[in-house]
Amino acid sequence: VTRGGRRLVAAQVALSVPLLLTAWIVAVNLHRLASMPTGFRSDGVIVASLTTQSSSASAADPVAYLTQLVSALRAGPGIEAAALSWSEPLSFGADFRRRPITADDGLAGARSFVVQVSPGAFETLSVPIVAGRDFAWTDDRRQRDVAVLSEGLAGALFAGANPIGRRVRLEGQPDRLLDVIGLVPDARIAEPHAMNQLFLYTALQQEPSPALALRPPYLWSNSPEPPNTVEAQARRTIVALGRHDIVGAHPGIHPPKHTSALAIRARRAS
Repeated sequence: VTRGGRRLVAAQVALSVPLLLTAWIVAVNLHRLASMPTGFRSDGVIVASLTTQSSSASAADPVAYLTQLVSALRAGPGIEAAALSWSEPLSFGADFRRRPITADDGLAGARSFVVQVSPGAFETLSVPIVAGRDFAWTDDRRQRDVAVLSEGLAGALFAGANPIGRRVRLEGQPDRLLDVIGLVPDARIAEPHAMNQLFLYTALQQEPSPALALRPPYLWSNSPEPPNTVEAQARRTIVALGRHDIVGAHPGIHPPKHTSALAIRARRAS
């Protein structure tokens, strides 16, 4: 081997060591995240991004359409649970996504993630309702605003007291007062590395009608069938309603097993 060849080999070895070290660190972190308790089950869950069909007209009653969409999906073969949301699980975690929440007495407050979900979201993720009830499709804008709290947020706001029937203030423009109707365990729905995962869940169907008409939701579904089969079935059902289509779907919602949150965001941006 010539002197130049030895130098080339040495350079290649020097370059490969950092790459191997990086790969080892990534593998260790993924294993650690995979073993981290999340409080929900990702088995059988498929998350799909929806888009509005180019030829579709605006829904005259967005809530009625979304109700019909979820009902049609649940009635189809193989789909055991389905729900809609404006968020994709595990795709957010930055502190700027947290919103100030205060108790009805104004004495306690916390910064919490806020997730808009339709009825059936907790069932889809196998997250139990430990007190109170889930959202119902009748929880629309004609009713008082309602919320479901994670146990961590309830503890921060009400110091161990029963939160059901109490009210919380969600700061914004304008502020919203919400009746607490349900309590769920502390599922880590944000990115796994995010600390203090407090959650306030609000009813998607209580968002303003123009926003519901213009903003395509994410579909969360749960099925024992193969992901490709579920995606094809869901696409047929959704397209037949004449409003939306699926532009992307992936099995599961746990990045260490399927894809990273960074990869999810990159795919959504492409």
